Amino acid sequence: GDGPDGTAVSSAGYVVHHYTEAASGRCFGPLDLGKVLRFCRALSNRLADRKRPLVLGTPPGDPNARTNAATLLGAYLTFISGWTIDQVVEVLGKEANRSFACSWARKDKLEPKRNMKVS
Repeated sequence: GDGPDGTAVSSAGYVVHHYTEAASGRCFGPLDLGKVLRFCRALSNRLADRKRPLVLGTPPGDPNARTNAATLLGAYLTFISGWTIDQVVEVLGKEANRSFACSWARKDKLEPKRNMKVS
Protein backbone atom coordinates (compact mmCIF):
# COMPACT_ATOMS: atom_id res chain seq x y z
CA GLY A 1 0.00 0.00 0.00
CA ASP A 2 0.95 3.64 0.05
CA GLY A 3 2.09 5.56 3.07
CA PRO A 4 0.44 8.79 4.17
CA ASP A 5 2.91 10.77 2.06
CA GLY A 6 2.25 8.59 -1.02
CA THR A 7 5.40 6.48 -0.70
CA ALA A 8 5.30 2.73 -1.02
CA VAL A 9 5.31 0.76 2.21
CA SER A 10 5.57 -2.59 0.46
CA SER A 11 8.67 -4.70 -0.11
CA ALA A 12 7.38 -5.68 -3.55
CA GLY A 13 8.55 -4.20 -6.80
CA TYR A 14 12.13 -5.35 -7.33
CA VAL A 15 13.40 -3.95 -10.62
CA VAL A 16 16.84 -3.89 -12.22
CA HIS A 17 16.40 -0.77 -14.29
CA HIS A 18 18.86 -1.79 -17.02
CA TYR A 19 17.50 -5.37 -17.38
CA THR A 20 14.24 -6.65 -18.80
CA GLU A 21 12.08 -8.64 -16.36
CA ALA A 22 12.96 -11.86 -18.20
CA ALA A 23 16.69 -11.10 -17.92
CA SER A 24 16.40 -10.66 -14.14
CA GLY A 25 16.16 -14.44 -13.75
CA ARG A 26 15.90 -15.47 -10.10
CA CYS A 27 16.62 -11.97 -8.77
CA PHE A 28 14.18 -10.46 -6.32
CA GLY A 29 16.32 -7.99 -4.38
CA PRO A 30 17.72 -6.34 -2.51
CA LEU A 31 15.74 -3.25 -3.40
CA ASP A 32 17.51 -0.17 -4.68
CA LEU A 33 18.60 2.54 -2.24
CA GLY A 34 15.83 4.91 -3.32
CA LYS A 35 13.13 2.37 -2.41
CA VAL A 36 14.88 1.57 0.87
CA LEU A 37 15.00 5.25 1.85
CA ARG A 38 11.34 5.78 0.83
CA PHE A 39 10.37 2.78 2.97
CA CYS A 40 12.33 4.19 5.94
CA ARG A 41 10.62 7.57 5.59
CA ALA A 42 7.17 6.00 5.22
CA LEU A 43 7.73 3.75 8.24
CA SER A 44 8.90 6.72 10.31
CA ASN A 45 5.74 8.60 9.34
CA ARG A 46 3.54 5.63 10.21
CA LEU A 47 5.25 5.11 13.57
CA ALA A 48 4.81 8.80 14.39
CA ASP A 49 1.04 8.31 13.99
CA ARG A 50 0.36 6.52 17.27
CA LYS A 51 -3.42 6.61 16.74
CA ARG A 52 -3.48 3.32 14.90
CA PRO A 53 -1.51 0.08 15.13
CA LEU A 54 1.08 -0.82 12.52
CA VAL A 55 1.50 -4.35 11.22
CA LEU A 56 4.34 -5.22 8.85
CA GLY A 57 3.70 -8.33 6.84
CA THR A 58 4.45 -10.20 3.64
CA PRO A 59 2.29 -12.33 1.35
CA PRO A 60 1.92 -15.85 2.80
CA GLY A 61 4.34 -18.33 1.27
CA ASP A 62 6.51 -15.70 -0.43
CA PRO A 63 10.07 -16.14 0.89
CA ASN A 64 11.43 -13.50 -1.52
CA ALA A 65 9.09 -10.83 -0.16
CA ARG A 66 9.99 -11.93 3.37
CA THR A 67 13.71 -11.52 2.60
CA ASN A 68 13.15 -8.03 1.17
CA ALA A 69 10.96 -7.11 4.17
CA ALA A 70 13.67 -8.22 6.63
CA THR A 71 16.19 -6.12 4.69
CA LEU A 72 13.90 -3.09 4.75
CA LEU A 73 13.23 -3.44 8.48
CA GLY A 74 16.96 -3.87 9.15
CA ALA A 75 17.69 -0.77 7.08
CA TYR A 76 15.16 1.23 9.09
CA LEU A 77 16.63 0.05 12.37
CA THR A 78 20.19 0.98 11.31
CA PHE A 79 19.57 4.16 9.28
CA ILE A 80 16.80 5.73 11.34
CA SER A 81 17.05 4.18 14.81
CA GLY A 82 20.86 3.99 14.87
CA TRP A 83 21.02 0.32 15.82
CA THR A 84 24.18 -1.72 15.30
CA ILE A 85 24.18 -4.74 13.01
CA ASP A 86 24.48 -7.00 16.06
CA GLN A 87 21.31 -5.47 17.55
CA VAL A 88 19.43 -5.96 14.27
CA VAL A 89 20.60 -9.57 13.96
CA GLU A 90 19.53 -10.28 17.54
CA VAL A 91 16.02 -8.91 16.94
CA LEU A 92 15.52 -10.36 13.46
CA GLY A 93 16.78 -13.78 14.52
CA LYS A 94 16.68 -16.33 11.70
CA GLU A 95 15.29 -13.70 9.32
CA ALA A 96 18.75 -12.07 9.35
CA ASN A 97 20.15 -15.21 7.68
CA ARG A 98 17.88 -14.97 4.64
CA SER A 99 19.86 -14.60 1.43
CA PHE A 100 19.53 -13.19 -2.08
CA ALA A 101 20.01 -14.92 -5.41
CA CYS A 102 23.00 -13.79 -7.47
CA SER A 103 22.06 -11.19 -10.05
CA TRP A 104 23.04 -13.54 -12.87
CA ALA A 105 21.15 -16.62 -11.52
CA ARG A 106 19.03 -17.88 -14.39
CA LYS A 107 15.70 -19.60 -13.86
CA ASP A 108 16.57 -22.36 -16.33
CA LYS A 109 19.84 -23.34 -14.58
CA LEU A 110 20.75 -24.70 -11.15
CA GLU A 111 21.01 -21.74 -8.80
CA PRO A 112 24.51 -20.98 -7.49
CA LYS A 113 25.08 -20.77 -3.73
CA ARG A 114 23.60 -17.63 -2.24
CA ASN A 115 26.19 -15.49 -0.48
CA MET A 116 24.58 -12.07 0.10
CA LYS A 117 22.52 -12.10 3.30
CA VAL A 118 20.14 -9.71 5.01
CA SER A 119 22.62 -9.09 7.84
